[in-house]
Amino acid sequence: GLCFALFSLGTSFFVTVTPDKPVDDFTQLPSGPEEAMEAKTADSIQNQDIESDAEGEPKSKFKGIAAAVCAGFLFGNNFDPPTYIQQHNCSDGNKCVEHYRGASSEPLDYVFAHFCGIIIMSMTIFLAYSMIMKNKPWVSSELCAPAFLSGCMWALGQVGWFIANGILGYTVAFPLAVIGPGLVGSLWSVFFFKEIRGTRNYLLLVGVFTLSIICAICIVLSKA
Repeated sequence: GLCFALFSLGTSFFVTVTPDKPVDDFTQLPSGPEEAMEAKTADSIQNQDIESDAEGEPKSKFKGIAAAVCAGFLFGNNFDPPTYIQQHNCSDGNKCVEHYRGASSEPLDYVFAHFCGIIIMSMTIFLAYSMIMKNKPWVSSELCAPAFLSGCMWALGQVGWFIANGILGYTVAFPLAVIGPGLVGSLWSVFFFKEIRGTRNYLLLVGVFTLSIICAICIVLSKA
């Protein structure tokens, strides 16, 4: 299962993303020499911007990968505190740490505290961002409702993840829970955002999906 997961991850790096760029509906021809000069200057500036974007693309990609690795590291340690407490509560044959003696072994008992920690951390990060931006943070009004809906969906998924950890175990539930969002996110990129295009990318994506499903099957069979 681990080998298939690594192959799936490696294959996903070859999938290229092409974000949509706004294109003018029409081009107005210049009516005089001054407008022609202005149009030529505008084209020159646009070409410089395109060249600058092309030069900065590898650097931006590296920043994106670094940010994704950092987020993945933090995400991977998401359940460590409550799991550690459950496994060291001196009951049901678990290891014993006096500080956690008598702590609950039920995963859902840790949901509220877990969510409180997440919202406090989110508020702290936003406050720091506002200070860095000198009290002029970029906040899109169009994102408020979708962000709230996304948070509700995430909360339900997180609760389900707590339950899965308790039933399947941490080493089985975590890979399965990580594979699902990756597949759903890829489908959004294909059908809604249309960032992933072309036969080559579609074939690579099918390969990623296939390897991920095989990985999940292997993990389930190993648990059985």
